[in-house]
This record gives sequence, C-alpha cells and structure tokens, in this order.
Amino acid sequence: MRVNLQKYFQKLHRFHKKEGGHLFILTLLWIFLAAIIIPPVLSHVDTALKSERIYDEKTYAVYAADSGVEDALWHVKKGDLEDFLTDPTEYSPYDFETVWQYQAPEAINHINPTVSIANVWVPADYIVDAIGYTPDLEELSKIIEGNKLVVTGRVERPVDLLDPTSSGTYEIKLTFDQAACAGMRLESIGVWIPAGSEYIEDSSNLEYSISPTPPYQENLTRDIEPYYSGHAVIWSWDPPLLYTALPGTVAAADTITAKIYFQYTSNQSKPPFVSWVITSGVSDIPYSWDADTKIFHIVSQADEATVEARTAKSELRKMPSAINGDYAAIGASLMIDSDHDGYYRETLLSESSASINSLPDDAQVELAYLYWSGWRSDSTISTVFSDSCSNFNNWDRHGGTDWSVSYGQFRGHYDGNGESHRYLTKNADLNLSSYVGGIVTVSWSQSEGGTLESDDGLDFRFSGDGGTNWGSFIQAFRDDNPSGSFEYTVPVEYRTAHFRMEFYLVGFADSSEYCYLDNITVKVRAPDTSVTFKINGEQVYFDGSGVPQKGAQPLTADSAQTIINYDGGSQYGYSYASKKDVTALLRAFSGDEDHHNGNGTYTLGSVTASTNNQWSYAGWSLVIIYSSADTTGHQLYLYDTLAYCDHYTNLDFDSDGQAGGTIGGFIVPEPIPEEEDDPDAIAAKLTCFVGEGDLGYPSPSYPDPDYLSFNGTKMWDGTTTNYNSQASPNNAWNSTSTGLVQDGIDIDTFYVTWGSGLLEPGDTSAQIDMVTGIDIWNLIYIILSFRSETTTGGAITYLLEF
Repeated sequence: MRVNLQKYFQKLHRFHKKEGGHLFILTLLWIFLAAIIIPPVLSHVDTALKSERIYDEKTYAVYAADSGVEDALWHVKKGDLEDFLTDPTEYSPYDFETVWQYQAPEAINHINPTVSIANVWVPADYIVDAIGYTPDLEELSKIIEGNKLVVTGRVERPVDLLDPTSSGTYEIKLTFDQAACAGMRLESIGVWIPAGSEYIEDSSNLEYSISPTPPYQENLTRDIEPYYSGHAVIWSWDPPLLYTALPGTVAAADTITAKIYFQYTSNQSKPPFVSWVITSGVSDIPYSWDADTKIFHIVSQADEATVEARTAKSELRKMPSAINGDYAAIGASLMIDSDHDGYYRETLLSESSASINSLPDDAQVELAYLYWSGWRSDSTISTVFSDSCSNFNNWDRHGGTDWSVSYGQFRGHYDGNGESHRYLTKNADLNLSSYVGGIVTVSWSQSEGGTLESDDGLDFRFSGDGGTNWGSFIQAFRDDNPSGSFEYTVPVEYRTAHFRMEFYLVGFADSSEYCYLDNITVKVRAPDTSVTFKINGEQVYFDGSGVPQKGAQPLTADSAQTIINYDGGSQYGYSYASKKDVTALLRAFSGDEDHHNGNGTYTLGSVTASTNNQWSYAGWSLVIIYSSADTTGHQLYLYDTLAYCDHYTNLDFDSDGQAGGTIGGFIVPEPIPEEEDDPDAIAAKLTCFVGEGDLGYPSPSYPDPDYLSFNGTKMWDGTTTNYNSQASPNNAWNSTSTGLVQDGIDIDTFYVTWGSGLLEPGDTSAQIDMVTGIDIWNLIYIILSFRSETTTGGAITYLLEF
C-alpha cells in the first residue's frame, strides 16, 4: 500500500490550526500521571534489587557455611581430629563436654566459616541417671581402654531397601574379661535406634518365648522410649542378672561372650545403632558402651547463616598399644645361593634394591623403619679383654692373700684373715659402651681342689660405674665338680664405659679346699650397625643435627639386637638385627618434588655377614607406616624383638612365655559396603621378615612343615615352591617371597579375607602361630594390620538456620 505523506502532513496542519490549546492540556495531564506512577515504580525496582542482593548474600553465606560442614566431615572421615583440634583443649574421643572450634582453611564467597565439632555420648542420659554423676574424661577412657567389658554392635543382616517388607537383624556383642568381671551383674542393656528406623517388638532373643522360662527372662522388663530424635530400647532386670546367665554365652580361655539379637525396619540399609550396658557388683566397671560408633555434632557459622549436621562414623577404637594407619613392607636379600643347591649362600652382595609405587599420592609417611640383618660365624667374635691369670696386674686382692697364682692359674682359699680378702676385683674400667646392641660375655676356666661341701663355691658380680655400685652376686658353682668352662652374658645395664667385675670366694675355709680360675676373657659378638642407604639412586644420611642430607655418608643404627644361634644344643655363630628410624629421610626424599609420599626405589648396602654356611644369610627390609584420606583405617601391631626358632618349635614371638602369640587390644568392625559382597576383601594382613629359612626343608627325610597359622588355619605366602602351594602351604620360610628378586630371606605377607571366616566383627583377639619342623631360622619382625575404620556416614540430621 502506498501512502501520500504530503497530504498527511497537510491534514495534520489544518487540525492543529483548529485545535485551540487542547494539546497543552493533554501534555500536562500526562506529566501529572507520570509524577504519580513513576516514583512508586522506581521504589519497587530499588526494593527488588535490594532484596535480590540480600537473598544473594544469604545464599552465599549458606554455601560458605555448608562448605564448613563438608570440611568437618572430611576431617572426621580422615580421622585426624586429634592432630588439628586443639582449641580450647586437645581433642579426645572420650571428651563429651568440650566443643572444639576452628576456622575453615578456605574462603567460600569471601567468607571463612567458623566450624565447631563436638562428640555426642548417646547413652549419657541413661548412664548418668544410673550412676548418679557425670563421669570425667579419665574414667571414660579407662572404661573403654581397659578392655574389661567390651560392647560392640553390628548389622548382622541389613535391610533390603528394594523390598518394603524387608527387615534387618542387629547384633549386640558383650565380651567380659572373666577375672575383671567376676561377680558382675547386669542392671540393663540399651540400644539407641536412630530416626528412620524402628525396633520390631518382641524380636529380641532376650524376649523369645521359651519353656521353661530361662533365668534371664524371670525378672526382665523391656521399655521403648523416645530418645535423640529416634528411640531407645531398654532391657532391665530387677534384681540384676548375673552376666553369665545371658543367652548364648561362650567361654574362652580368659573371656566370656554373649550376643543379643533383635530385628528392625529402616529406611537405611545399615543404620548407626549405639548400644550400652549398666552393671553392678564390680566397682570399677559400672557401665560400658559401644565406642566404635561415634556420633559427631557439627555446626558451621558463616555470617548470619548456620548449617548444623550430625554424622555417624564406625571405626575401631584406638587402643594404646596400636599405631593408627596402614603399612607397606619391601626389602631384598644381600646374600644369594649362587649355585642354587638350596642350602648354602655363597655370595654377599655389595647392595640390593627394592621399589614401591603403590602408596596413594596424598600419603603421609607417619613412620618408616629400616631393618637389616645377617648371620656371622664364631670366627668374627672379638676379644676385648683377656687375662691368662699368671699375675694380678689387672686385679685388686684388697690387701689379702686369699688369692694367689699357682702354676699359671689364680688359686683361691680363705685364710680367715678378713672377709674383704675373699674378693678379687678388676682394678680398671673396661669400656663396653659401644657394644650395647651386641652380646658381651665373660668367660673363664674353673676347677676345684679337695672335697667341697654345698656351702663352698664361687660367685661373681658386675658394676657399671667403676665399682661405686655393684649388682647382685651370681653363682658360678657350688660343691665338687664344677663345669670346666663358664660363660655369662653381661646385662645391658653394665655395658658402659666403666665396666668392672669381681669374684667372691664362698666357703673354701677348710684345708686343701681350693678354687682355680684361668683364662678370663670378655668377648663381643657385635652387630653391623653401619650401612649405606639410597633413595631413588641417591645416597642419603642424617647430619650431626639429625637433618636429612644427600651425600656419601653412612647410616648408623638407632638400635641393634644380637642372638646366639644353636645347632643340636651347641652354639653355632650368631645373628643380629639393626634398626634405623628413617621417617625424616622418606619425608624429604621419597616420591617426587610434589609428593614425598613414600613411593620410590630404595637401596641398602655395605652389610657385613658370613657366607658359605647353612646358617648364612643377609638382607634388609623397609616398613612404611602411612596415613591417607583415601585409605580405610587400620590398627597396627609391630613386634621386632629378634628371635631364634629352633627345630620343631612354635616360636614365642611376643615373648609372653606361651607358644605362638595372641594379639589383642583391637575390635574387628563390620566390613564397609564395598567389602560386604566381596569374599576376597582384606580384613587383616601380616608381614614377617625371616632370615635363613631353607627352600630344601621340609624334605622327604624331614617332612614336618614350616608354616604360619592364623586362628588355627595355615596361611599361604603367595609362592609355589618345594612343599608349598596355596592348597598345601607347608614351607612358608623358604627364602622365597613374592616380589623379591634374590633368594635368601623371607618378607612374606599373608592376607586374611572377610570370606575366610577367620575374623568376624566384634572379635577382640587372634592367635598367630609360627611353626617349624627341621628348619631353623630367625624372626626379625612381624607386623600385623587389622581393618578398623569402616566408613563415615552421611548426615543423620541436617539443619539450616538464619
């Protein structure tokens, strides 16, 4: 369509000529309306902008506060609360009064939230009401760490969340130390059921209908009460029940266990129940509770926003004797069987290496111990003092003549002229201070003349301070026919720079009664305490101030042990084991520049040992104990007392006087979710460093096995050799280990899986046996790791406040 603009403007002009001021009036009207409408509109816009800003600021604060909760949850999961919670006091898992605070390390939306963490003692109300006071930290710690009455719990059968009719089964396990709990009676047993879960009434084995009525049901009442956003189930006895009358009690050597079961429904597969028991009759154990399920109250404050959460964590309680973390062990032989005859090792290596690259990137080296060990023949024994007994140049007779020289020997006879004359005392100090880790012996030849009585004999004693103070007398012999040679090991407390010894005549007052001494010597079986150590190909050491350095300087052992070996009852050389704490070296030089996490190649050399003998061996091992947020927790036990295992022996490696060793002080937790359906998941592992095991034994002539057993079951070391396989693990100490390039030592790791049934949740001890047949060997260390921490749950409750 076409428009004639000229005609349009002509019409508009004629209209305005006729209008006469109307447009002015309209304009004023529009201005008036604008004045009324625009200010409120602008005000509304301004208010909206302010509201949006306030809303954004609150949102930013909520995000910041939420990040504080996440940071706290991460620390709870990592298990490092004791390391960084120090305000207002050092963190303790048994401190239920203190609220710890810290500033979150990173700002979110320019806000650093303030985070507080507190332990929640779930059974507090019931226990405090029963005992009439609030227990302090010391009492709470003793109750749990005393290990006299242990309460644990586990989901024995979880709820199937896909089946709305499904129910679960929970087990409360009570372990009583028989000696400590003698006469104990039970006032009540309680369990907290968290929100979202329900106890199924009459489902407990305490309440099953049984005829005739068992003793534990005669005075039993059961109550269900609201508690901590969930409810508590309490089983009580009036009068109290003797603990041995509980259902399903099982007696072991030192303990009695009982298990209480009940069923529940829940919107969680494995809710965090907490159980407890209140007792009477034993004053120092009035109560106990499941300390493995920990509840934490977390509050994060960011400006005006507060985010509050409670989380549950299931973990193994920390026992005083255990180390928290996990471990890795590597090592290598330094002496090899060159001709592969299976019996003798002929070649001592100048050095050997081993590598590890399996530690997590974020691993923190908590401890690192370097061990080296070898066998030395008797030809290496050194004599540091010798007296042929032809004169008294080295001795003080205290002014008497009771001791004389006769035919090149010392002869003793009491002449009645003074008690002090009975003594024969070394008159100068002998410096034994550098032999603390070795074996120092005094020896002499001895005989007697005449007819002695039971009150005639010879005693001796030692001093470590030059004769100012003396130890107790030690008997060398009494009466006729003493052993022709005598040897005694000098205790470590006398191996000082001021060692002295003296003899004392007992009796020998009758005529023709004489004591004879000859060839008095002090000998040393010394360990090798100096080695070279390399990390990733570079030699490292500690300078005089203990600072890690790189350079061609040796490492000197912190401690050493030496033992005499025997064959057929006769001494046959000696073995040593030296140990160095190399934690600082690994923290400085392992891994890479960004992560000194323990990974690397390690090389040890310059070890001294004797070759060409059935006893010959030399080797080393590095044990790395580390922590990582990505690694499930463990409790560790390290035994590193050098021990010799003779023929047909079950080695007493923990030195308690009993064959084998019983490891206690832990409580096995439930498997974490990813372990539950995996029978090969690891519940525990142990590594042994053994020297001088032989591949050739057992043999057809000597078929008795060499093995390690865990709770009565033989374990396989992962090698298939003579008499040794997964199906028949009968030659564990075969100088062959998975991952070792050279033969000559064993650094064997044995794994206990959840599927094996050798460990179950709630177990508090395990029996380890190290058995040998005809073979003989040394144990340098055994380290054990039991799975502890399971998992940190999500928030039980989650609260937003403004």
